[in-house]
Amino acid sequence: MGKRTAGTGGGKLAGARPTATTLSCARAAAGLTVLLVVLVMSASPASAGSPGTSPWASSRGSDAVTTYVQISPGGWYYTCALVSRGGVKCWGRNADGELGNGTTVDSAVPVDVPAITGATQVSAGGSHTCALVSGGAVKCWGVNFNGQLGNGTWANSPIPVRVSGIKRATQISLGASHTCAPVSGGAVKCWGANANGELGNGTWANSPVPVDVVAGPEI
Repeated sequence: MGKRTAGTGGGKLAGARPTATTLSCARAAAGLTVLLVVLVMSASPASAGSPGTSPWASSRGSDAVTTYVQISPGGWYYTCALVSRGGVKCWGRNADGELGNGTTVDSAVPVDVPAITGATQVSAGGSHTCALVSGGAVKCWGVNFNGQLGNGTWANSPIPVRVSGIKRATQISLGASHTCAPVSGGAVKCWGANANGELGNGTWANSPVPVDVVAGPEI
């Protein structure tokens, strides 16, 4: 039989250089492999730190889905906010329990006020906070030197306490050391500090329970 020579027959000599067609096919195959890897990674279920997951959402955790619907900064370096579904979160100074989470430890991130559900409004005062809850009740927490928590005592509370005698409040508004709430029917009740007559009941005495604001002169 004759000797096989380069370029003849179906064989390939060792050391023969790849043709332009071979290189083009190899590059195309490599590109297709990269594309398939990207598609598979993009289709994978999102998990912390995996492709397809927002880095901001991963770093924030559960806070990424918190919706703040109303906010009220307090006078002494803290803030409280009403969140979706009637919860309340607070952050900042907490020396007098104004964050409402059962401690007196400051917090640089929002913490839940666990005893508050069904809230429709939150209001922060000097160092006390109150929440209006469904049904018209009012709950307050924090400093209580002047009776501004409205529960009949003068003791601070790091957890929400119910204001005595308020059943159908329609709104709440806090001053530095007192609180007022209009109730259904048009009356207004206030409690707390009264050195300057801020309770509107015709006296100058502080009150740890709600008192009626007297009718003023007709204008």
